Amino acid sequence: MIKNWLIKNERWFWATAIVSLIVGYTYPVETEIQNISAAIVLIIGAIGFILAAISIALKTKNKKESPPR
Repeated sequence: MIKNWLIKNERWFWATAIVSLIVGYTYPVETEIQNISAAIVLIIGAIGFILAAISIALKTKNKKESPPR
């Protein structure tokens, strides 16, 4: 169930990761609160990249396990 969800939503993980990294790096960091906010956005981007990598690995594993037609 989770495996299928990860594979289906790979493009959303990539989109979340890229947008979060762009926002995190361009966010003005002048105060402590802004610094923490930028860090949270960057962490969300990192989680998106990790989920996208897991999705690619699961997709590759499924292709190897299924017999050729």
